Amino acid sequence: MADDFKKFEDKILSDEIRHDEDVIDRKRGDLKEHELELSEDKSKLMKDLRKEEIKHDEKVIDRKEKDAADHEAKLKENEQAITGKH
Repeated sequence: MADDFKKFEDKILSDEIRHDEDVIDRKRGDLKEHELELSEDKSKLMKDLRKEEIKHDEKVIDRKEKDAADHEAKLKENEQAITGKH
């Protein structure tokens, strides 16, 4: 029964990792776009806005990379519990 739960949890964690990776890819695209826009912006207001968007994108990427690493660690932990290997 516990193994079934761990396998179910693994499925959810795998989906979460895939989601995290998708968000990271999207945010990297946003980051490149905002950096390009920053170089093209003429007004201080727009430059400041782009800088804030870049900071936000970087924070999201960092957070999602950490989330993905945490999910992968939990997957490994579950795999060890299921196989009985420590």
